[in-house]
Amino acid sequence: MSYKNNCRHSGINKPLSSHVARHTFAKMAIDKINNPMITMELLGHTSLAVHQQYLSDLRQEEF
Repeated sequence: MSYKNNCRHSGINKPLSSHVARHTFAKMAIDKINNPMITMELLGHTSLAVHQQYLSDLRQEEF
């Protein structure tokens, strides 16, 4: 079953993409783990500067 089919099957009717899924995962990880070095590794960021910019951008977005 594809990603979009899984969403529909789960009753999620909003437009979704891998981009939205990544940001949702990032927000949940940041809220639950609260350790930037671990979330940096989970998200695959290779430098702290890139990770900090990503977190800054993420905080400015609203879902």
